[in-house]
Amino acid sequence: MLAIFKRELRSYFTTPIGYVFLAVFMAISGVVFALSTYMADTASLSTYFTMMTVAYVLLIPILTMKIFSDELRSKTDQLLLTAPVSITGVVFAKYLAALAMYMIAVALSMVNFLFMVFNGYTVQPGIAIGMFVGMILIGMACIAVGLFVSSLTESQLVAVLVTIVVLVVMMFINIFNQFIPFAWLRTALSWLAISSRYDTLAAGRFDFTAILYYVSIAGSFLLLTIRVFEKKRWH
Repeated sequence: MLAIFKRELRSYFTTPIGYVFLAVFMAISGVVFALSTYMADTASLSTYFTMMTVAYVLLIPILTMKIFSDELRSKTDQLLLTAPVSITGVVFAKYLAALAMYMIAVALSMVNFLFMVFNGYTVQPGIAIGMFVGMILIGMACIAVGLFVSSLTESQLVAVLVTIVVLVVMMFINIFNQFIPFAWLRTALSWLAISSRYDTLAAGRFDFTAILYYVSIAGSFLLLTIRVFEKKRWH
């Protein structure tokens, strides 16, 4: 499992995808940060993190599009199925490599806060930490979604487009609640919405249910990915 993790993480830096992801992430992060803080002349970070959450719809698919699609295209997925590592180990290794790459990007984007402090803005540590934790949790969930979609197609383009569609639905599904007459369905849609749990964390308050939600979403899609390859192994 560790060998697969190292190979996957290394592949992000031996192919253009890793550099493209970091460049696009830093560019969007910098522009959004400048617009939401300096140009707005405010120390509030809520707009920045809200806009970055929406940006994940485009950023995460870049990171996850090749994870399994490339294996399927080159037919090396059969080697994974016969490797001396369990399917669960393979899936988690690839997931953790993508998550590590994402966390590198998030860590680099924290440079924005240093510029903010140096320019005399007051940043509330609790809110900043809560938003940072929220970014990590949302990333965990979105990467798991992208991983699952990548396991279904050998086309990286299809993986990108489908992941974008799925994330858009999951991000904004609660918007349609006002048009739904059934209370139970509105509750279900609110539960599925990725963005619905973020506000509490962004306010700097610890919310165990929000953490459990994002971990559950990530776990559910990882299990679905494992099932996809288990089915292939036995067919």
